[in-house]
Amino acid sequence: MYSRKTLATEFNISNNTVINTLKALGLDHKRDDFSEEEKTLFKQARELFDQGFNFKEVTQHFGQGNQEEETKAPLDNETIINQTLLNSVLYDLDVRSDVAIEVAFQLFPKMLENKMQERGEELLEALKKASHRKADNARNITAYSTNIEPEDPKGLGSGDA
Repeated sequence: MYSRKTLATEFNISNNTVINTLKALGLDHKRDDFSEEEKTLFKQARELFDQGFNFKEVTQHFGQGNQEEETKAPLDNETIINQTLLNSVLYDLDVRSDVAIEVAFQLFPKMLENKMQERGEELLEALKKASHRKADNARNITAYSTNIEPEDPKGLGSGDA
């Protein structure tokens, strides 16, 4: 268990800053014993404050900012912890997905170029074959539609001699 004093010492902040951080998390700032999970949430909140987030933004991040103070129903600590953890996970996923997309967009052109270099000859041959098949099909369709025997481009004949 962690006391307010322990949190203040560990994070090198004042007692008032500890109280405000606890309020942002929706935790009872009058308590003096906080669990490991609550300390983890406290650390995440402090990191947000250190990154320049204000009290309202941190409060909203941890799911506490959308309720009116007068109508705010008291929540038990487990519910608060669960909501806060969920919000933290969603925030982390959002940040990580943005990074992953950015990295993918940076890497994709190079990956495509590498594949083209690795399989260029193979792709060229496949395109040639497809082009020949298309030409053969076009000749056969033309011959069929005009009731003419299709040409035998390879000179193999039908074997009906």
